[in-house]
Amino acid sequence: MSYQIQLASVTTPAVDLDVFPFMNKLRAEAGDAPPSALLKRFQDALAALFPDTPWADGHFAGDAGRLTVVRRRKVVVPHVLYIAGELGLTVVDNQSGEVHRPPTYQVVLEGPAEGVQLGDAAAKLAALMRKPVTEMLALLSGGRRTVVKKGVSRFVAEQYASALRERAGCRTTLAHEAGPAPREKPPAPAIVPAPTVAEQPKNAMPPMSPAAKVEAQIESRAEATLTANGTDAELFDVAEGIRLICCAMVLGFVLRGILQIMPPIPKGFSVLLLVLMQFYGVLRLTSGLRFGGPVRTGLILAVVSPIIVGVAGPFLHLSLRSIDASAVVSFLVMLVLGNMGSRRLKKAGYRTGLFGASKADVRYLGGMGDSDRLQSTKLAWGTFFLVFAINITSGVTGGANGSAASGERGDAPALVAPCEYVGTWVVEKDSGKYEYVLSDDGKYYAVQLSGNPRAGGAEFGGHWTFAQNTLLWSDENHIPTLITKNRVTSTEANLFTALGEGSLLVFKLKERGRSLRCKF
Repeated sequence: MSYQIQLASVTTPAVDLDVFPFMNKLRAEAGDAPPSALLKRFQDALAALFPDTPWADGHFAGDAGRLTVVRRRKVVVPHVLYIAGELGLTVVDNQSGEVHRPPTYQVVLEGPAEGVQLGDAAAKLAALMRKPVTEMLALLSGGRRTVVKKGVSRFVAEQYASALRERAGCRTTLAHEAGPAPREKPPAPAIVPAPTVAEQPKNAMPPMSPAAKVEAQIESRAEATLTANGTDAELFDVAEGIRLICCAMVLGFVLRGILQIMPPIPKGFSVLLLVLMQFYGVLRLTSGLRFGGPVRTGLILAVVSPIIVGVAGPFLHLSLRSIDASAVVSFLVMLVLGNMGSRRLKKAGYRTGLFGASKADVRYLGGMGDSDRLQSTKLAWGTFFLVFAINITSGVTGGANGSAASGERGDAPALVAPCEYVGTWVVEKDSGKYEYVLSDDGKYYAVQLSGNPRAGGAEFGGHWTFAQNTLLWSDENHIPTLITKNRVTSTEANLFTALGEGSLLVFKLKERGRSLRCKF
């Protein structure tokens, strides 16, 4: 199993969660630049210890490096951490998420070296540090211990101390500062010769074991997802899929709130657009997570199940609660898929939030520029403006048509849902007692509380409206759709009566429904 490590030769953020985005940015800015002097020294030291190069790749550019260990991990990684700590490099473990920062040291000046006169040491130190001799005499005399360098790696501290000893004749020591503790030097690794491959005849391939074939297929599959600049197409699909699903869900809540204050207008096309956006997001997310065909199909059907149940419900005589149950299933499926995608991104070293990875990280995964707009962002804004425009246009057109029709009938009232009827009503009929819930968007839901069993079932619903002092009911659970008219005969506070099929119906208000349009 491969083990990926990142290295940085510059100071990294103090918070571990900020290190991964910092490393991504550092690699992107480095491009194809030659590695820094410290990274080059690290490469040389590691290559000298392991001539068999037990790593698949070692990409070093600028101040960022990446190493993928494929063999002898338990031996290689301790040496990587030790050498990096000595040179002052930060190591990021992509598997565990740990950030290994290097220990820092101080260089302490303790006086002239043994056998060196104070005046000679002061004169050499003054020339080396370009300071007055009198100041250096005070620094070296009296057995004082003075910190002349701090906050540096052991490699830099030893170079500095060596210069003070050899060029100024001074006695120095190194002191470890508070922070990460220095690591003990691991034992020297056993020398393993680099693996050799026997020369094969031309046009012939060496035999492969079943395990090697599987490993080769996995590696080739992984390499196929990488773009030219090292970004991951599968992770890009995962990140964009999460963003599409989250954007569709947020848009649904936002548009529902905006459209709630408008007159009741058709919203079926709006719902269809949002479900299509969720469908596309699940398609990309399951593709990035490498789900098989049957599993992907099942998950996609679960996500669009509210539309399927809504269309097939009247034909199969399903209750309105079936649509609510399918909506819950769809939401749970998207929630689980989003969580799986976020875990995949975190495992790859990316920080995630409400909408998955940040826009900068998603652009990097897709090989895009900083100013490029993500496809998920384009679709979200496009869907929002399209749905909003369609609903506004439908409302204006519907209002105009209603006015025209009203004029032709001799100022008949428009077909709207009056606020005085919005709410929950207990209805007494000859066949029993019912509870009706009338919404301000023209929909109703009813359930039989007592009496003789109803032929079409205890639960039913559809659309309602009010025109010419008559309540019109469209029972969509009935095939074909059943239209019923109830003429209102009297109205009192929290009560009204209506005629239906030769009997008197009494509607008693149980509670007012929530409605921004009706202001209650």
